[in-house]
Amino acid sequence: MLEERIFLTDYIEKMRTAYHQARAAFVLYGEALEKEKANWQKELQRGWSNNESRQRDYAKHEATQRDLKNRLETVEREAKAEFTEILNEANAVFGRHYRATPEQIDDKGLALLNSGVMTAKELFALADEYADNYTMRKLIGGKIEELGAQTRDKELEFKGRTLKLTPTVYSDALEAVQTWGNYALRSNEFDRTGVFDRQFDQRIDEIRAKVEGYSIPKAAPNNGAPVSE
Repeated sequence: MLEERIFLTDYIEKMRTAYHQARAAFVLYGEALEKEKANWQKELQRGWSNNESRQRDYAKHEATQRDLKNRLETVEREAKAEFTEILNEANAVFGRHYRATPEQIDDKGLALLNSGVMTAKELFALADEYADNYTMRKLIGGKIEELGAQTRDKELEFKGRTLKLTPTVYSDALEAVQTWGNYALRSNEFDRTGVFDRQFDQRIDEIRAKVEGYSIPKAAPNNGAPVSE
């Protein structure tokens, strides 16, 4: 039975969909605003027969313009909030997986790690067995770093320290999508061919390609300990 996994690309696509929905609304209201401005210029050129009519039309124009601007601000505010919500959702899922937690500690692996009998090669092999258990990888990385310091092996020490670092690939990717979304939303204000908007899908495809297949298990069996066949 195949293990169910959560893919980072699912969150990227959620952001992409949120962007396109917001951009469509932004362009719609933006074009309506530009049309209103153009119509008002025509009214100014045409003139009015009396001041009362002018004031009435001006009040109507201002109200329409104010309403459209408010709609644009709402679209932008809600889009940014949705981007942030998706990012926070991903952080809750992936961040939990890549944060040291007591429930991920495997007692047998920890006992072996603390036995003092393992070589650097064996420690790296042990880390590979815990590919989906960040807590154990962090502990193993600390032990490798400690061994490197004891033996004055700078390369080994560096590798151990690197193993301890929390992977940020998921947040880096989503924050990049979020940034592009925020810029592209107002791309050339209301121009459908705005440069950022034109490039949005291309950039998101590039970001996606770098993390294609990046995933975590929906549930870590045996508290993340290696599962014997």
